Parts: sequence; structure tokens; C-alpha cells
Amino acid sequence: MLPPLGFSIGQKGWAPTVQLQVLVRGVPAPGWCLAETRAVQIAGGWIDEDCTIWDSEGKLVAQARQLARLARGH
Repeated sequence: MLPPLGFSIGQKGWAPTVQLQVLVRGVPAPGWCLAETRAVQIAGGWIDEDCTIWDSEGKLVAQARQLARLARGH
């Protein structure tokens, strides 16, 4: 669970998911995971987000892509 990337451009509130794809690459090693989330495109009321997750040993364990709507006015 991560905050919506729309927060970085000042959007407040709900960013409903329209499409979500998750690729589970493996079982994470014990310990913390590191997640990187990026907004690939922010345009026309839409935001494309990519997320990559590595385990405590540096192994890629998951990837996700989400298409979400932005609040009106963005």
C-alpha cells in the first residue's frame, strides 16, 4: 500500500484504479522490501504508475503497473 503518485502534483483525495497488472517474480527473502514507484505519464486526467519491489537480498520479487484517474482539474 503506497500513497497515490498524484500527491506529488498536489492532487488530494481518491485516485481510482482503472487497470492494475501485478507480476509476482518470487517469494521475498526474510526482512524488509524496497519499493520504487514512478509516474510514467500524467496527462488528460490519467496517471500511469509503475512499481518495482526488491527483497532484502536485492532480488526482484514483484512488478506492478496501474492506470488511474486523477481528480477533475488535473
